[in-house]
Amino acid sequence: MNITEIDNAIDTILKEHESKRICCLKLQDALRSFYHPAFLKTSYYVPVDSIPKPQVSGPGFEDFLQIAVDGITYKDTYFIKTEYQSNIILHLHELVHVAQWRKLGSIAFLSRYIQEIQSCGYDGSSLENMAREAQGLFESSSEVVDLEQWVYAKLIDET
Repeated sequence: MNITEIDNAIDTILKEHESKRICCLKLQDALRSFYHPAFLKTSYYVPVDSIPKPQVSGPGFEDFLQIAVDGITYKDTYFIKTEYQSNIILHLHELVHVAQWRKLGSIAFLSRYIQEIQSCGYDGSSLENMAREAQGLFESSSEVVDLEQWVYAKLIDET
């Protein structure tokens, strides 16, 4: 499997949907300041009927392509099924992945994500578990947490 090929396929998907992107700054009030406006201003989502996935093949990547999801993040943009676009928890979850992409970079994120899916499965992936943990913080906390910085700190702690 060639990670660069996957990254290029993702860039193609992003370019095809660029005109449909919605700025996440629109979600600021609903996210209760768990993300700073500067982060949200440079993060986007696209409502879709079907989640787009890169059409590339390789060992382990087939596992990723088979996962049924309601949202998926590629770099600074995530795709969310139209019927879930009012689900703020799903937006928050996908924004954790935006922060992960930013901190790790495309190649490192893709390599790690695919390796985790292969070795631990989707439910055992530390990147997915981090997003689920952030959901819990949001749902249970009256105290605002800067999730972008929280993600960066967790990624550093893991290395």
